Amino acid sequence: MSREAYIAALRESALLLAKRLTMQYIVGRFPFVGLAFPNAIVGLVVGKVLEIALQKTELGLFFAYVDVRTSRQGREFEASMSAYLMAQKGGYGPEAKRLAEDRLINSFESFVRFSG
Repeated sequence: MSREAYIAALRESALLLAKRLTMQYIVGRFPFVGLAFPNAIVGLVVGKVLEIALQKTELGLFFAYVDVRTSRQGREFEASMSAYLMAQKGGYGPEAKRLAEDRLINSFESFVRFSG
C-alpha cells in the first residue's frame, strides 16, 4: 500500500470507527437519538465534527507524519484496518462487519498498549 493510500485508509477507518462508537455512546445516553430522523441528523453532525478533527487538527497531523507499519503490531493493525474498510464498503453481512471491527479494535489496543 502506498504512503498516500495508507494515510487515507488510516483516516477513513478512524473516522468510521470513531463515528460508530460516538453514536453508540450518544444513543446510550439519549435514547431518542436512536430514532431514524434524529439519528440521521446527529450522525451527520458527528461525522462532520470527527472529519474536521481527523483532517484539520493536530490529530490529522498524526496520521500524516506517523507511520505505524514499523513493528509487527503496526503491520497487523494495517492489515486489520484494510479488512475493516473492505467489510464496511464491500456489502458484507453484519456479522462479518462486527468481526472486522473487533479485529481492528483488538489490533489497535495491542499496538498502542502503554506500560506504566
